[in-house]
Amino acid sequence: KKEAGGVNKETGKRKRSGEGTGGNSQKIGRLVKKKRTSSTPIPAELPQLDDEALFKTILNPKYATNETVAEIKSSYESHDKDPYKYAVLTELFSTEFLKNVKKEVSKMEFLPKKNDLYDFYQTNDLKQTTTPHSRQLCQLLYSA
Repeated sequence: KKEAGGVNKETGKRKRSGEGTGGNSQKIGRLVKKKRTSSTPIPAELPQLDDEALFKTILNPKYATNETVAEIKSSYESHDKDPYKYAVLTELFSTEFLKNVKKEVSKMEFLPKKNDLYDFYQTNDLKQTTTPHSRQLCQLLYSA
């Protein structure tokens, strides 16, 4: 049943767009991600932070105290009858660290993305960032 010149040999009818090629070939072609255009190489892994460095640079130092850890555990355990247990961690990150992340992200290139429902702007994957604070945040989030 090979088609020649866009005509189905079996029926003699002109084939519709996308017919005979999986139906969505044109849509899929538009959705393929563009290759990374930045000439910046993917950075090597940052050195691992020990607990002391983590609390000095990234996390709020209040979470390094035994009292705060005990409060979090108690709060988590108190939700025993809820559908799931949880704990609220307010002001988890250092304010200074987050300010630095915000500065770095504001300097990143945002590319327009579109789909059927909405339009938005997106940066390249944070795993590939070379900025120090954004890189540390990414490393921390992916380490768990």
